[in-house]
Amino acid sequence: MDYEPLVSIIIPTYNRSYILQNSINSALNQTYQNIEVLIIDDYSNDDTENKVKSISDERLKYHKNKFVKGAPGARNYGLKIAKGELIQFLDSDDLLKKEKIEKQVKVFEEQNADIVVCDYERSENNSRVRFSNENPYQKVMNTGSLHIMAPIFKSEIAKKIKWDIKLKKNQDMDYILKSFLVTNNVRYVNESLCIYNFHNDVQISDKYENLKSTYWRRLLNMYKFMNSNDVDVKMLILSKLSLIMMYKEIKNRAGYFKRRIVSKIVEKGNN
Repeated sequence: MDYEPLVSIIIPTYNRSYILQNSINSALNQTYQNIEVLIIDDYSNDDTENKVKSISDERLKYHKNKFVKGAPGARNYGLKIAKGELIQFLDSDDLLKKEKIEKQVKVFEEQNADIVVCDYERSENNSRVRFSNENPYQKVMNTGSLHIMAPIFKSEIAKKIKWDIKLKKNQDMDYILKSFLVTNNVRYVNESLCIYNFHNDVQISDKYENLKSTYWRRLLNMYKFMNSNDVDVKMLILSKLSLIMMYKEIKNRAGYFKRRIVSKIVEKGNN
């Protein structure tokens, strides 16, 4: 491979010292060696710092926020200090397969892409299911997103977009949709190259009011973004369809939330 750009792998984390090392190892053990792994510690109060600093690898760099910024704020700081020509995001409980960076960098070299996407696997209860991103634009239009670790971005694309620190949920959907609005040069690798570890936890951010405010903010974000950037016509159509989809999801989530409450009541009644 003649093209060997530096790839910045950005890992935000908060109080996950018990699992973080698995993600770090998956990044450091890549067959592609020209990487920097940026751990952005969002003011953890566990032993995250000691765990990270115990790993001896000059490619691993640790930064601790002076106060809690949330995952979007941590990723924004990671983008600010990243030196790589390419950007890979990775959550602190997920994993990259060892050839992920190498295989996607090869596509950047061969096709001069702005974003290269792969498939991913969702791991739950000791089983894995593969999710295809074969038609990235169609996937974004139908679902609103790709998993954030599936794409690798050219730095100029990644840094043109900021993570919205005010969104309570679905920040990755907001970020990816914006990235697709500023380029139509997205390519695909037909391989599953990363693993999303699914946790079926009930979170505060799942509350309907939070979900509703999140989707309204995403609608506003897209409107502002389309009016302040040079958006390709094809992507403008895509974005408008996505806005409609988000609006419908606001309404659908009301029914989802009510069903969830009922199921919890029934579950408690059976216990």
